[in-house]
Amino acid sequence: MKLKKLVSCLLACLTFTSCGVMKKETGDSLTASAQKQEMQITELNDEFRNSQMQFAVNLFQNTCAESPDKNALIAPLSVMLALSMTANGAKEETKSQMEMVLGRNLDFLNQELYSYVNTLPSSKKAKFSTGNSIWIKNTDGFSVNSEFLQTDVDYYNAELYLEDFNKS
Repeated sequence: MKLKKLVSCLLACLTFTSCGVMKKETGDSLTASAQKQEMQITELNDEFRNSQMQFAVNLFQNTCAESPDKNALIAPLSVMLALSMTANGAKEETKSQMEMVLGRNLDFLNQELYSYVNTLPSSKKAKFSTGNSIWIKNTDGFSVNSEFLQTDVDYYNAELYLEDFNKS
């Protein structure tokens, strides 16, 4: 029971280091055209908590190994959300490798991260929000799988933008 409370507290601490809202600077928003489906919040289990803890520990260890003499500020939840959103667009071997790094099957992880983020405490003094977005290259002949986009809108509340990456 103590381990469960410790893991929950550490996850909360790691989560709040990633708080922030990304401002939209440029790009044409497609978010209004996406029809977000309401997802159900599920109860989180120890397997999810342990996988998140292990991901955070691995992330810190690997980051510190790169530059052991420097300080690093990392938000494991932000990294987890970004990688999970990206993994939703992966297939076959790439998807399997990403699931191995993330520590969970993506179908479970999408639901678990949705539930986790949407059950974080919120009050007048402190509110957690994410700035998840997908920026799509706005050129002829380039398309993005609509299932990938829909999954990230539904589970991660991602905003969608078209942008011409070639303009200076």
